[in-house]
Amino acid sequence: MKTQNHVLVLSSRADLPFAITDHCASFLDNRNVKLEKINILGDKGLELIFASDFSAHLAELREQLKPLEIDANLCSTINRRKKLLIADMDATIITSECIDELASIHGISDQIKAITSKAMQGELDFDSSLRARVSLLCDLPTKAIEIAYRDKVSLTAGAQTLIQTMNTFKATTVLASGGFTCFAERIAQRVGFHHCHANKLDIADGRLTGTIIEPILGKESKKTILQQYMCDLRINADDTIAVGDGANDEDMIKAASFGVAFNAKPSLRQHTPLHIDHSDLTSLLFLQGYREEEFVRNTI
Repeated sequence: MKTQNHVLVLSSRADLPFAITDHCASFLDNRNVKLEKINILGDKGLELIFASDFSAHLAELREQLKPLEIDANLCSTINRRKKLLIADMDATIITSECIDELASIHGISDQIKAITSKAMQGELDFDSSLRARVSLLCDLPTKAIEIAYRDKVSLTAGAQTLIQTMNTFKATTVLASGGFTCFAERIAQRVGFHHCHANKLDIADGRLTGTIIEPILGKESKKTILQQYMCDLRINADDTIAVGDGANDEDMIKAASFGVAFNAKPSLRQHTPLHIDHSDLTSLLFLQGYREEEFVRNTI
């Protein structure tokens, strides 16, 4: 039987300060937590391994590290490298919300952003809110999709490295988006995901009809997709990691062993212990114990 150790993973977008290990070691010692080992994972990541439970002190440490823009996350050392990753797209793998970019081109940005914000905060049912937002895009020429993808869609820092590294180490990577296939399929190919799932906009005569081809891929669908891949791959939840930013990612993230709230809304943050607020997406590799020299930085 494997020994249950605990690992505190620190990550940052910038290089970690040299004195951070001493600071954390002192923090642990003052709370009678026995530090067993420190592993340097790279310039932007390290882990501290200890035998006792540290969870009661995590919130306090996060507050101390917040001014330094360092993320602190606690996870088990058992089964850390996951066999399946499932990721949200908008505001996770890419920096924007695609529907908001289409709205901007259509001249209805404020109307749609207000609905999007409420939906991502969990104040509105995702399926109903998506139908309402898409209806406002009625008659938008499809060339707006090309303009939005070309001019307004950018990958989140670390996205390609995260996916390419996990692919290289034989994990299965899946993009599951409540957004649209016209963006998601291209993003999935660009980043290197093995599989892609998203909603499909209805189009007629070169224009959006204002409807979605049912069924809608929403909150429950993302969890179902995760479970289906677990079944297909013959793995269990301990082998999975999921990442997202909004309320419609909650079920998927709660169902995964490592459920990561990435620059997330409060409605999601409160449901997962793993928070990335300062680092880029390579922090998900540090959570799994990857060292920086193992990162694959190919550009597709």
